[in-house]
Amino acid sequence: MMQLAPPRPSRPRLAGLALGVLLLVVCQARAHWADLAVMQVDVRPEGTRVALTIPGGLIPQGDVNGDGKVSPEEVAQRTPEIARALESKLVLHAPGGPPVHFRIEGGSRPLGARVDPRVASDLPGDTHVTLKIVFDPSPTEGLRLRYDLFIADAPNATCMAQIVRGAEVTQHLFSQTDREYLVGEPIARGLHARGAAAALAQPLALLFLAALLLAAGSAAQLTEVGGSYLAGHAAGLALAGLEVVGLDAGVLQTLAVLSVVFAALENFWRTDLTGRWKIAAGFALVHGVALAGALRAAVPREEITAVLPAFLSGAELTQAAVIVGLALLTRPLAPAGGDRLRRVRLALSAALALAALALAARGL
Repeated sequence: MMQLAPPRPSRPRLAGLALGVLLLVVCQARAHWADLAVMQVDVRPEGTRVALTIPGGLIPQGDVNGDGKVSPEEVAQRTPEIARALESKLVLHAPGGPPVHFRIEGGSRPLGARVDPRVASDLPGDTHVTLKIVFDPSPTEGLRLRYDLFIADAPNATCMAQIVRGAEVTQHLFSQTDREYLVGEPIARGLHARGAAAALAQPLALLFLAALLLAAGSAAQLTEVGGSYLAGHAAGLALAGLEVVGLDAGVLQTLAVLSVVFAALENFWRTDLTGRWKIAAGFALVHGVALAGALRAAVPREEITAVLPAFLSGAELTQAAVIVGLALLTRPLAPAGGDRLRRVRLALSAALALAALALAARGL
């Protein structure tokens, strides 16, 4: 009897494996602190004190020797210039009044672990510096703090703030989509909106959904794939939010990028959504775990169980809306549309994969 040779892996699958290895190397090599800032805010009637730890590149006015970094000694030399640069970037508003005036008392080696639970140790002194800032006396009720030290090409940059007001200690994660915080605001308020904003601030999850749904299918297939993604995402968010499971940030990023590349490559040999609910659910777990970082950063650990349903519902309803929108947009690209539309679908798949790789190369 003639023996059949074992099937060889298809070229697309080999390409996907090679890209996966490349992504692992790229993402780990690009891991850095450059988009992370922390801030400790002590609200007092005699004057709010702030310890702001930021990458030196955000305040080039303090870079005396031109090395792209800012040391405590350079802060002392360039205090007036740095203060002017921060006037519109770090703003404390009293109710019904103008911004509260502040002064910079100096700089020190960076601090991180005591403010941001994501930071295993103090932030590296060769990239970050801590500014000691004191605001003039103001009411402690109704204060609104605005943090706007972001640059356009770092969409995932964040600043974790720990706000102390008497016996009350809260945390807030400033981001490109959430730049203001009302001091004393109940933590549970606005958690639906925060969940929605956090979901929309996950570019890799959005790229994955777009690549997945480019293989347009029937209404039943769309429901199956969309439902599987939402279920997997909610499970990952809940389990990671409650710290039942967890993954290293670098591994999470690698898997998230790989999800986009894999879904995009599958479009080259798949003609519909048959069976894609499996990869939808599997990679959705990864994206859910990644989103849980935004929840843990914004809410103290002891309150996560209470606020998780609100955050989760906001995130999942938003993603459901995204899925419906993408399904409507990709419907004209169904396989029945002929070779021309197939080429368009494949070109879009390649573009999505390249976009994910570009994000990986930038360390986002």
